[in-house]
Amino acid sequence: MLFSSKKDKFEKYSDPLNEFSNRELKLGEWFLRHELKLKTIGKNTLIVFCVVTVGYSFGYWLYYFGYGYWQDQKMFVQQNLEFENYDNLKSFYRPQNIGFGQINVFNTVSEELYDFSVMVNNPNPRWLVGLTYKYIYSGGETPISKTVVLPGSQRPLTFLGLKTEGYPEGAKLVVLQTEWLKLDSHVLPDVTSFVQERSNFTLANFKYAPISRVNGTPANIITFLLKNNSAYGFWTADFYVVLLSGGEPVGTMYLSLDKFKAGETRPVDLRSFVPGLSVDEAVIYPLINIFDREVYLAV
Repeated sequence: MLFSSKKDKFEKYSDPLNEFSNRELKLGEWFLRHELKLKTIGKNTLIVFCVVTVGYSFGYWLYYFGYGYWQDQKMFVQQNLEFENYDNLKSFYRPQNIGFGQINVFNTVSEELYDFSVMVNNPNPRWLVGLTYKYIYSGGETPISKTVVLPGSQRPLTFLGLKTEGYPEGAKLVVLQTEWLKLDSHVLPDVTSFVQERSNFTLANFKYAPISRVNGTPANIITFLLKNNSAYGFWTADFYVVLLSGGEPVGTMYLSLDKFKAGETRPVDLRSFVPGLSVDEAVIYPLINIFDREVYLAV
């Protein structure tokens, strides 16, 4: 009864200053009684935590330097082997080099005028190429010329009508500048069809009559019909006419037709004053830049 009475009095104690409650007083008493034990538990917990974490880290570093590091090195080597070399891939995205055939020098229209010609091939189906070039030969050179070669096409690269004394020996082509233009696949998804539809010309009824004193013919006469099979008309349609004999080129002539309408057929009459010129076939090569909107006749 004595202790119970003291306990009841302690629990009924009221702080006259109202700074803390009975419950806070009891918690404070409990803390003071167990302070040493709480410090011991906290210290031991901290020691265990440090031993576990530091020990794990130290063990992992030993594992990494003993095994993991070498595995990383192997992985880096493997990544280099598997990773694409973009320098090598550039060849797939840039245009292929254009190709050139054999250079020929002809007398096509006159014995006094020389024509330089070489076949050029653009193997790139999505690249338009502009060329600035000239021909050089022993003792001289031609004026600088510019032209455009359509994607996936071939045509003569010429300089026609050079007047010089004597045959130009050792003729060589010098390309001064090459300008590439890639055609956007979103604008032109099928460049090949685009080119074929707008470069569709056919030559028919080819005839050749050589110079003949007997018949009173002072010039070689080349005639044929040229048809525009495309659905597009052109303000000016320019062509090279390559003359062949036995399948080999013997001359190149320039042809220009004004207002060549879609579906139209034009008679063509060309003259050459070179004696002994033998021709049994002719091939036409359009020179129209079909990617230039200004070349088309209004529909």
